[in-house]
Amino acid sequence: MLRKYLILTNIKNYPELIDKIWGNLHSLEFMLRIVILRLNGGKNTSFRYEEQKEGDLIPVTPLTNYDNLGDIINKYHIICNKYHEDKLLIQRDKILKIRDGLAHGRVSAGTKNNHLFLFKFSKPIKGKVKIEIAEELNEQFLNSQVKLTYSELINVNKFYLKYIEKI
Repeated sequence: MLRKYLILTNIKNYPELIDKIWGNLHSLEFMLRIVILRLNGGKNTSFRYEEQKEGDLIPVTPLTNYDNLGDIINKYHIICNKYHEDKLLIQRDKILKIRDGLAHGRVSAGTKNNHLFLFKFSKPIKGKVKIEIAEELNEQFLNSQVKLTYSELINVNKFYLKYIEKI
C-alpha cells in the first residue's frame, strides 16, 4: 500500500540539488547574521559549539535572536544602503519564496508522470486557501535556485570582505 504513495522523480540529482539550495540558504542566513553582529559592535562571532548543550542559556545576539530571514534581509538592506552598496542587495522576495516553499510547501508527483511539483498555500480565509507557490521541480528550476542562492551568498561575502573583515 505505501509503495503507491512513494514519490519518484525523473531528476537523477534531485537530492544533491535540494541539498545545495538548503546549504546555500543556511550559509546565507548565517553570513547575514554575522554582518549584522559585527556592524553592531559585536566582536565574538561564535561561541564554543562543542561546549554547548540543550538547556544552556546564552546571550541574545544577532546570531541567536529570533529574527526571521525576511527581517534579517531587511536589516542587511539598511546596512547596504548606509554603505551605498546597492549592487550587493539581496533579491529578498526570490530568496524568501524558495526558502518558504521548501520549508512549508508540499511536494508531490503528478498522476500521469514522475514530475515533481512544489505548492505552498496561504493561511485559510473563510475555508479557502490561496496557492502562493506552484512550481514544477524540474532540473532547470532547481539549478536556477542553486545559482540564485549561491550568488546572493557571494554578494554578502563581498560585503563582508570589503567592510567587516577589516573591523
